[in-house]
Amino acid sequence: MKSPIRLKNKGDRVAGVLVLVSVTALWGVSFPLIETAVAGRSQEQILYFLFLRFGLASLLFVPLAGAVRKSAKGQGARPWIYSLAIGLMFFVGFYLQSWGLTHTDASRSAFVTVLSVPMVPFIAAVVNRRAPSRLHLMASLVATLGIGLVLAPGGELAPNFGDWLTLASAFIFALEIVALGYVTRIAPTLIVVIGQIVGVALVAGVALCFVDLQLPEEWPGLMEAVVITGFFCTTLALGGMTWGQARVRPEMAAVIFALEPVFACLFVWLLLNRGLGLLQAIGGLVVFSAVAYTARAEVRSGA
Repeated sequence: MKSPIRLKNKGDRVAGVLVLVSVTALWGVSFPLIETAVAGRSQEQILYFLFLRFGLASLLFVPLAGAVRKSAKGQGARPWIYSLAIGLMFFVGFYLQSWGLTHTDASRSAFVTVLSVPMVPFIAAVVNRRAPSRLHLMASLVATLGIGLVLAPGGELAPNFGDWLTLASAFIFALEIVALGYVTRIAPTLIVVIGQIVGVALVAGVALCFVDLQLPEEWPGLMEAVVITGFFCTTLALGGMTWGQARVRPEMAAVIFALEPVFACLFVWLLLNRGLGLLQAIGGLVVFSAVAYTARAEVRSGA
């Protein structure tokens, strides 16, 4: 029988919840910021944006160089190779998501992206050669129906090219989550965290060497998106997530993280003055409920 999780005092738990909510809000605000930054931009310019964002996030880890060396001592090159491979998947996911935001809006993108959560058990089932549970089948069906409502502002299902790109990114993110679960068991956490972020910057930087990048004279929203998503939504959010998850139950963290598309819609309304229709709002609630319930059940079952 598993022993119960022992949490810290009430003050720490409250602080942990507040920090995780703040982290999720940062993830949510990234959607309208990126939509603004990549609007009307070419694929080469999207590469440039990703290079700047994750390049900045990588530089912010420089003060941890001593801890990284200590963590990597005696480990050889294998942890870095695995971490950079995760970074490659991370890059593909963010590239597809950012490209998708040039063809769809931030609210739709956020709800489609969160489908990566119910995708994970199915991918893990294929990898481990076992059938997915009835819970995952039902939750995925409900979440898919909810996404259908989000993508049907006029009552007719009409996914656009950006929605399909975002769905592809959600699948890549789900693959990355499964792979990350394996890599973190054989490589130091700090190396995995830094390696995947540096990996995105490296892949984007190398790709830029082989494309014809033409920068516009003016790029509205670029530097705001780079600084906020690079520092706050990547480096700071990662640290906050690690600190907060040590102070709350995993199932509570899962529910909080499912708020990401809700925060995205809030910031789209505040920053872009654009909201969801009634059917879309209902669909969003359905998606949030399905993802949150699945995540909680996953943790409670010990799966």
